[in-house]
Amino acid sequence: MIRDEHRQQYLYLLDQYAKSREEQYLLDASDLGRDFVRDEVPAEEIVELHEFALARTARGNSMSERAQVAFASRPFMEVMMAYSLEFRLQADARKGAEAALREANEELRKRLLQLEIYEQAFQALPIGVSIFVLKEHSGEPIWEFVVGNPLADSTRDLLDPRAAESAAVFESGQIAGGRAFSEACADVVRRNQSVDFGVAGFPDEERGEIYLHARAIPLPGDHLALYLEDVSSRRTLESQLRQSQKMEAVGRLAGGVAHDFNNVLTTIFSFAEFAAEQVGDESPVYDDIQEVLRSAERAAAITRQLLSFSRRQSPSQVVDPNAQLRQIDRMLRSLMEENVVYQTTCSDDLWNIRLDPGALEQVIINLAINARDALGRDCGRITVETRNLRIGDEGGSSGTALDPGDYVVLAVIDDGAGMSESVQEKIFEPFFTTKEAGKGTGLGLAICQGIIESAGGVIDIESRVDHGTTVRVILPRVKDKEEERYEEAKRIDFAGTEFVLVVEDDAGVQLSACRALRTSGYEVLSASNGTEAWRLFENHPRRPRLLLTDVVMPEMGGRELASRVQSCAPEVRVLFMSGYTGDSGTEASLLRPGSNLIQKPFSAEVLLRRVREVLDRAPDAEKSGPLGSS
Repeated sequence: MIRDEHRQQYLYLLDQYAKSREEQYLLDASDLGRDFVRDEVPAEEIVELHEFALARTARGNSMSERAQVAFASRPFMEVMMAYSLEFRLQADARKGAEAALREANEELRKRLLQLEIYEQAFQALPIGVSIFVLKEHSGEPIWEFVVGNPLADSTRDLLDPRAAESAAVFESGQIAGGRAFSEACADVVRRNQSVDFGVAGFPDEERGEIYLHARAIPLPGDHLALYLEDVSSRRTLESQLRQSQKMEAVGRLAGGVAHDFNNVLTTIFSFAEFAAEQVGDESPVYDDIQEVLRSAERAAAITRQLLSFSRRQSPSQVVDPNAQLRQIDRMLRSLMEENVVYQTTCSDDLWNIRLDPGALEQVIINLAINARDALGRDCGRITVETRNLRIGDEGGSSGTALDPGDYVVLAVIDDGAGMSESVQEKIFEPFFTTKEAGKGTGLGLAICQGIIESAGGVIDIESRVDHGTTVRVILPRVKDKEEERYEEAKRIDFAGTEFVLVVEDDAGVQLSACRALRTSGYEVLSASNGTEAWRLFENHPRRPRLLLTDVVMPEMGGRELASRVQSCAPEVRVLFMSGYTGDSGTEASLLRPGSNLIQKPFSAEVLLRRVREVLDRAPDAEKSGPLGSS
């Protein structure tokens, strides 16, 4: 659309040119043509405007005068159209150039964005990447560093093709570091072939050793990308996995050994009691027999620790921590070096706690050994103390939050090297240890924490570097009395006349159980496995009042035997014997909840007491028994 001022100017210029024929008007017309091009006026509109101007000029003139004006305006129109077309071509070319420039700018913007993305991705790579360029091919390689990401900054000093000497020793044995590594990297560029060098180990003051996985990739222009991945954590996890697998295997072995050992201890307990009853407490050998019983009890505690180690926790019981500490006092003193002053400070009115005695001993021994190792070769003092702790509604004063209530504190105090805050944060992590290789697995405190927390307690640690360490084991108080020991148990008559079927594949346990029952008046029939017991049950004219059976036996297990017996005679009571505790896959886990169970090792008196309890129990109590309806 032609603007009004341009229209008026065009009419004026054409009129003046037609009258004067001066070229200045033609030049002015070409300038006006530039404006038309800028305004993008189509040539058709210019032609229409020109015809309109001629028609207006010819008004009132004769035909000859109009023809003369039309002829005179032709140069004006030609110049006008020529400039218009030229500027149109220039405008089209400019538009094409501008469009091409916009496309080029857009492509450049995309490329710059890609470079920025690549740069950020390069910087954020989880492995260290360094780019080098090879400057010398024929002679000794000369490398120049180009760029690297942040992770490469911490590893480049350990393994660098520019370094003449290096401590790198690859596990593959191909490269020994130093010049050999530099030459190997040069071969990657020369052959244009990637190489995986494998893993190399480097000594480190803080972490002990760092493992780097090195790979080299050739790039255009004699460039090399060196990938260094820190696989130290992965190596640690792999080592921990192997260690845990070993510990699991050892745990299973310990569980099996403890199971067999419990059978042996059951026989020892029973026959030692038989001997003590026969000789009487006036006999000179009576004290020797009591010592055998006490030794058997300590062996049973060791067995419980084995079962705990194999994740087959023994049932907890009410214990006096002072009594447990006195029992292992001689052992603890034997663990100390000659330059260590070891002492105990025990509260006279200490409350009882509920925990497996063997587990408590395990915790005390572990903490004492840690305290001893913290002293090193220097002289030092280790104190084990016990005391009561009553916490009000305001909570505990230690770093560990405790609910209001009564607690027992067992503390192990040393004046050794102490621990930093960073070490204290990791002290309970499995496999974490500050000891030298081969002197600690890093499992001791983790196991102790598991034992104490399972009993509802906590472990609180206070330590400062060069100012020693205090480890407090805090356990809730129980008001029950400590369970009586074998030599302290009251002699109660558990005699009976019932008919008992004893099924046990261990000859010693079977013999001791049968003797204990017969001595107390019971009628006893015995078998070595479930198949033999079932045959006796079917053929015997009388039904037993009680089935006393081991859980796992050859040919037929105790649960299947009990099921068959009770399907024929529901009135028969069942008491299972087991050398395991309630861990999945063990003997006790084969039983239904609420089963009558006696744990090995047991003494003759404990067996008789348990038998009497099962026989005297009201019939209603048996409905939720091992094989009845739940």
